[in-house]
Amino acid sequence: MSFDFDSTTVHDLQQSASKKWGEFPGELCMWVAEMDFGLAPAVAESIRQWADNVSVGYTPGDLNQRVADAAAAWYSDTFHTELPARELTNVPNVLSAFDLALARLVEPGTPVIVPTPAYMPFLTLPLRFGHPVIQVPSIDDAGVQRFDLDAIDAAFKSGAQMLILVNPANPTGRVYSRSELEAISEIVSRHDGRVFVDEIHAPLALDAQFVPYASLSQEARDHSITAFAPTKGWNMPGLKIAHLRLSNPDDEERLQPVLNVLADLVPTPGLSAALAAYTEGREWNQQLNRYLTANRDYFEAEVATIPGIDVNHSEGTYISWLDFRGLRATGRIPEGTSPAQWMHTYGLALTPGELLGEGYEDFARMIIASPRHILEQGVGCLRRAATS
Repeated sequence: MSFDFDSTTVHDLQQSASKKWGEFPGELCMWVAEMDFGLAPAVAESIRQWADNVSVGYTPGDLNQRVADAAAAWYSDTFHTELPARELTNVPNVLSAFDLALARLVEPGTPVIVPTPAYMPFLTLPLRFGHPVIQVPSIDDAGVQRFDLDAIDAAFKSGAQMLILVNPANPTGRVYSRSELEAISEIVSRHDGRVFVDEIHAPLALDAQFVPYASLSQEARDHSITAFAPTKGWNMPGLKIAHLRLSNPDDEERLQPVLNVLADLVPTPGLSAALAAYTEGREWNQQLNRYLTANRDYFEAEVATIPGIDVNHSEGTYISWLDFRGLRATGRIPEGTSPAQWMHTYGLALTPGELLGEGYEDFARMIIASPRHILEQGVGCLRRAATS
């Protein structure tokens, strides 16, 4: 079966009343990390079944377990590694799992290490729990963003207890190699630290081999807490479903009093949609990844022809990380104005780079998970900004 990723229009999206398309009326909205393709048919049908049900009551007793089983089977099949379903707890989202890890698994007041650029909440949520954030800027290796291992090691030496690892990375699109992850694991183990692993974009590893962090070694399993979800790979963030993986039995024992509470917060339609995605929506996700790969290749080739704007190669996700420093140097971007602010003038809404880490004021994040005809309009906005 062939799926349609081209038919959605800007008008359709503007009528959707979503946060992404409602915040900046009249603009192309490519700032919120969600897709513009609609739902996988299997997911849509699962929601329709609940809408047509005579009663949307409390969650059936076996549904949480069926979803955990399906998530574990999909993960194991896709990444060729064993994930026992008993290690999974369904939770509302990745950030609720992160909140739990901060509150229960690290000492109060200890620093948290965040490689940057980074997904915005990982820079702000630790502060709410009283944990200082140590930002570790990535090393630009000929356009490839790599971990600064010496700086991460120094941060642990200074008293940090947890590292945030987002893989595939938001916003750079890196899908980290086994050797890169093993280097992180060695540092963490040496300092008796912990890693919170956000694998929410794992279903969107495009043309790179995704390596689950917990599959590296027993040491990595013991010091990691992993969260993943179907919400990015099947475009259903509003349904509030993710999975917390506790591969260390001691962690499960410490968190057990809270796990059932979190599981009860997952809405029944979200559980049903996840079950449909993992069991009936695999082919949709596979075709989606081929479409996203073509979008990425088109976008990166086009940006390469726009003077003053650079983009690093995304190995996964549907996110592009734009570098406007060349345009800044020409004086086209007004002083005191960020590239994202400036692009509103040309009808394009992006995420300001300064929200993703210190030192990224001349960068912006752009979501390219749109039908090609919409993405072409976004490229046109960038081109006009650079050349008009």
